[in-house]
Amino acid sequence: MPLEISTDLIEVIHFINNDHEFYSSIIHECRSLMQLLEDPKLSHTYREQNKLADLLAKKRAKKQLFDRTRVLQVALMFAKLGQIY
Repeated sequence: MPLEISTDLIEVIHFINNDHEFYSSIIHECRSLMQLLEDPKLSHTYREQNKLADLLAKKRAKKQLFDRTRVLQVALMFAKLGQIY
């Protein structure tokens, strides 16, 4: 199954697909990493649909997630045909 990257920031997709002078170095780095991942599809999702990413970001902000190795299970309400929302 091909990798898909979803973001709730449509500007990120625009910058990756085009250029932005101020962010050119990080855009170049993102493009290089995406090439290593065999050019995954980059798509927009609304923040309300991306609850799993929101949960991970909040856990990381509280430093409760990455203090040790964990296996994450995706709740069925977030999964649809192999895609995570």
